[in-house]
Amino acid sequence: MSSLVATWQPQSGGLPKRQLNLVLAPMDDVPMKLQSWWMHSFGNSTLAALTRLLPPFICWELWKARNKACFEDVVATSTSLLQQITMQLHTGLVLLLVYPSKRRAIALSWSYPIRPYVKLNIDGSSLGNPGDSGGGGLIRDDSRRFLCGFSSYYRWHTNTHAEASALLEGIQLYLLPGYAHAMVELDSLTLLNVVQGWSKFP
Repeated sequence: MSSLVATWQPQSGGLPKRQLNLVLAPMDDVPMKLQSWWMHSFGNSTLAALTRLLPPFICWELWKARNKACFEDVVATSTSLLQQITMQLHTGLVLLLVYPSKRRAIALSWSYPIRPYVKLNIDGSSLGNPGDSGGGGLIRDDSRRFLCGFSSYYRWHTNTHAEASALLEGIQLYLLPGYAHAMVELDSLTLLNVVQGWSKFP
């Protein structure tokens, strides 16, 4: 086991520095390190809650910066990233203080399928809803092995249309190699209700 000692200093300067003192198992995989950090931040204090919020805030801001660099040709500096993460923490602190009993951290992770199933994960979105849209997906087996994937541009459509297009393309991709059984995961409740026959397509 290794101990990670970090400090947290509010920008107001009115509060003293606090050590996080997280005990983490040595590992090379960054996602596992973040998950371990999150799961080992015990306690009901505001500091413990902020410690649990920090890893997803960091990942979220890095993801947004990556997308801006890829699609808008805007490269973020380390200073701007730190400022955005700090703003997220301040927002999280306000929510924790205003709604202390209604906010809690929940650990979510991708679960692998059980043989003989493979799992298809898809997602789609549009810039503007409607607007330029796209989607993608990937298939993994019961040993977490990546089998195949896709990403596509769907032109001017809504978010739901992009989600549906990604689902269709993912199913077509799944059928090509002749996989016998598949599980599908998506994050659109609207599309899920349509596929299961619980509601009509908008």
